[in-house]
This record gives sequence, structure tokens and C-alpha cells, in this order.
Amino acid sequence: MVHGRLDKRTKQRALIVALCFVCGTSAAHAHATLLQTKPAANSRLEHAPSRVLLSFNERVETVFNSIEVLNQEGERVDDGVPHVTGEGDVLAIGVRSLNAGRYVVSWKVVSLDGHQIQGHFGFGVDSEPPNEGEMSRFAHSSERSSWNLYTSSVKWVGLAGMVVWLGGISFWLWAFGPAVQTGQRPANERTALVLQAEQRIRKILWVGAAAFLVSQCLALIDQATVFADLSSLNNLSLPTIWTVLEITNYGQWWSIRMTASVALIGLCVWGLRSVASLGGKGSAFPERSLLLAIIFGVLGSVILISVPLTGHARAVSSRPVLAVGSDWAHLAATTIWIGGLAFFWVTVSIEDGQSEEGTKFLSAVATRFSLIARICVAVLVITGIYAAWLHMPNWRSFVSTDYGRVLSTKLLMIIPLFLIGLLNWRCVLPALARYSSEPRVALAQTRRLAALIKAEATLGGAVLLAVAFLTGLPPSTAVAMNGPVSMSQRNADANISVALTLDSGQVGTRRVVVALRDSKGRMVTNAKRVTLYLAMLDMNMGLETVEAEPLADGTYQAELALTMPGRWRVSVEVSPARGDTFVTEFNFSSGL
Repeated sequence: MVHGRLDKRTKQRALIVALCFVCGTSAAHAHATLLQTKPAANSRLEHAPSRVLLSFNERVETVFNSIEVLNQEGERVDDGVPHVTGEGDVLAIGVRSLNAGRYVVSWKVVSLDGHQIQGHFGFGVDSEPPNEGEMSRFAHSSERSSWNLYTSSVKWVGLAGMVVWLGGISFWLWAFGPAVQTGQRPANERTALVLQAEQRIRKILWVGAAAFLVSQCLALIDQATVFADLSSLNNLSLPTIWTVLEITNYGQWWSIRMTASVALIGLCVWGLRSVASLGGKGSAFPERSLLLAIIFGVLGSVILISVPLTGHARAVSSRPVLAVGSDWAHLAATTIWIGGLAFFWVTVSIEDGQSEEGTKFLSAVATRFSLIARICVAVLVITGIYAAWLHMPNWRSFVSTDYGRVLSTKLLMIIPLFLIGLLNWRCVLPALARYSSEPRVALAQTRRLAALIKAEATLGGAVLLAVAFLTGLPPSTAVAMNGPVSMSQRNADANISVALTLDSGQVGTRRVVVALRDSKGRMVTNAKRVTLYLAMLDMNMGLETVEAEPLADGTYQAELALTMPGRWRVSVEVSPARGDTFVTEFNFSSGL
């Protein structure tokens, strides 16, 4: 928050921050995607394979995985020993000598982000592969719908507790404390305000810490049921939990997170000492060494970085350090900003605006918090754009996927949050600065500020609830669009709009239709040539080139072979009747 009127650039920057905050907050979480199988899905083999391989787009856990190779009678014909090979992204199992016939491979894996992924496919040896009806009889089935609300609730409590706790520490150290230190001997009115605010801040801070610790214990139990594919807590055992803690990526970083949390609690007890002695001793706030602040920062950073290190960023094969660092910075900025906002509301709600000293103190807190907020804003802009670029392939994803729809809901909630902040910046805080000349106006605006900050904090909690749901959903780039996939772009140089439509986003041979329109919306039917170039983005598979055929309705049609799930790029090269050839690129995701 800042004093004074907002210029146009400030307004634009604030809007961008809000949008990027929505798009990027939960982008750290994703699911492993099956890229390739050997034998290939739905293939007919002349010779029986000696083993089955499943290749994923990211590394998977080494435990709690399974592959079952079943014959037509449902009998297992594998050796029963699945193992992770390659760079941790290939799951393999040996098979016995297979006779001619149809076989079903039913599998499930746990990705490094803690989600269980499962599926099935079939192949035939000197026989046609089994159809979907035959395969579904032997496929894995794991129904955990009753846990969905529990899981989301635990995640929300944990996220909110972490934001309140760590954000409260940051507010205490960098906004509240320095504001208290202004002046050698504060007036009695200001002293009473500081003492009352401190008591409330400390209580809420400890509530946040307790909520975070309890939710982490509940999250471990829930994660163990996911890993072991258990339908209820009755089947959960201590050896299973111990295996999760000892072997899995989630369990190891959970242990580190909890160790840092316990250490931080001890440091809070000793380091965040009461300011009750400030009344007659001239010291406005307890002195703290630089070493103490550094220790606070290190422990808080370890807690925060453990989140992306148990998410998708930890498992990506390309630039994992950048992905982890970006997610950590985004989460840290969100925690400091939203958590600090909650404690700023606590401070504002105590001041009634009737004393000049109290209003000056409130103004000092707001000034320091605004500096922190501006730094967080810059971080959120950069990391939010990067996260949105990774996980939102196109605008249609906002309405065609569950991830995009929840993200759209967050956007609707963030708009009023932005408008409230804009009102505070433009009207309320400048009035506080003019208390000496307009005390009645300052009094009215102080009361308004308390109500507006409360509304902002409430909306922030609702946004965190949406984040809790998002962590259980795959991002749009990992979701196959079962229905038609439609995308369009306008080429500025040629002033022609290119629309690309696939009959489905699933793996297989897909019918593709290209429609060209000029600046007035009229169909362009006289293009010399329309050529499509298909490339797999998750792995190097070469470039498929197909020339589209013109149809009677003025569109251009071709067929493209999507051979595996993952991210694809179609480049549409158009040679118009007049003008230069131009290329328009489209990205989308496919799945089994």
C-alpha cells in the first residue's frame, strides 16, 4: 500500500500482479504423464516381448508402483517384480514366455508430486489386441471420492496456517517492529496501542503455527493412503507410514519441513519476545541481531522450499532448478504479502483513529508494509507469468479443463480483492497522512480501512481454498481434451486469422481442419498451399509434415498422428494467393 494518488502505470501494474498471482499460485503441482509403452498400446506383435516398459514425462517414486500383465483369463504372466529404470522415469517388469493371444497391462505409479496415476492398455501376440471392454475387466480401480473433501480441507488448513505463521513473522520483523522503534519515548496512547496489537499478533501467529503442524501430520496420513492405494484408514499401518517417510521424496522432505518447523517454533518462543517492557524504559522494541534475522529467514525458506520440492517442479527433466526456484519465490512472496495483510488488519482494527499518536503509528506500519508489498509484487509478476506459461497452453484451457475452471474461479475472486486494495491506496491512506489538518476525515477513513482490510483478508482465504483444490488437479498442459480442440490466432503481418480444430485431443490419428479468415471475417479459400508440421514437445520424435487438402466449404483438411500423450505443437504454414508465406503455431496436450 502507498500514500497518494495512483498514476496510470501503478494501476496497470497492480492489475497485472493480481492476474499473475491467480495464475501462478498453485502451478507447482502436477501429475506424471505416460509418454510411451513397449510394447506399443493396441499393437499386434509377431514375437512375444520379454518385458514391459512404461516411459513417463518425469521421474516417479521407486515404491508403491505396480504393473500387472494379464492373459485373457485374468492370470498374471509377469514376474511380479516391477522396478524403476532409466533416469527414474521408466517403470519396467519382466514377463514369462507368452503364448499367442491377447494381453492386458494394468499399471499404477506414484509421481514425485505425491499423486497416484493409473491406467491400462493392451497388445496381442499373433492376435488382435483386446478391446476396451475386455481390458476394463482387469483394470485397476481406485475410488477415493470420500477423501476428496478431507484432502482439500487439510491442504487448505496447512496452506493458510503456513501463510499466517510465516507471514506473521515477516510482518513482525519488518513492519510492526521497525514502526515501534520510531521515537525514543512514545506517548501513552501509542504505547497502549502497541501492547494491544502485539498481544493479538502473537496469539494469531501461534494459532497459525499450530494449524500448520497439525495439518502436516494429517497430510502425511492422507498421503500414505494415496501411496499405498488404501480405501480407508483402517488398512493403514505404521510400517506403511515409515516407508513413506524413509523412501519417498514426499516423506523425506516432509521430515525436513517438520524439523525446520519445530526449530522455528523454538526460535519464535525465544526471539519474538514481548514488548511489555517498552512503557517506561525508552526502548520501543527488543533489539535483534542480524544473525537472529538470518536464522528466521533460513528456517522459513526451508519450510517454503519443501513445498515445490514435493511437487511437479522437483520432477521435471528440463531446468528443475529454475522451476523449483520460481515456485519457491512465488510461494514466499504470496506468504509474506497475504500473511502480512492479515496482521495489518489486526493492527488497523485496534486503532480507532481518535489519537494522533495512534494514527501516526498506523501510518508508519502501512508505509513499511507497502515497501514489502511492492517487492512481493515484482516477484509475483515474474514467477506468475512463468508458471502460467508452463501450465496453461491456451485460453480455451480456462473453460475446457477442471484446472482452468478452478483457476477462472480464483480470477473472479481476485478482481474484488484488487478493487478493495485500489480503494485503500487511492482514498484511505492519504487521509491518514492528513490527520493533523483533517482529524474527522482521518477518523472515518480509519474505520473504513479496518473493514476493507478485513474483506481483503477474507478474500485471500477464499483464494487459498481454491489453491487447495488446484493442488489435486493436473495442470491444463497435462490434461487431454476428450472433445474437439479448437484454437485460433491472427497473424498480424498477413492480417489473416488462422483457426485450427482437431476432432479430439486423444492419442490416435486425428482429423484436423484449418479455416482462414481475412480482417472482415470472410473465408480465405484461394490459398496456394496450407502445410502442417507436427512436433512432440516432451521428447524429440522428429517433424511430421502433412499438406492439407482444400474442401468445398473453404476449409483445409489433414490427418495428424498423435502417437503418445503429452504436449504437441502444430505449425500451420500458409502460402496465400497474394503476399508472403507465414507460419502460425499452436500448442495443445494429448492423452490416452
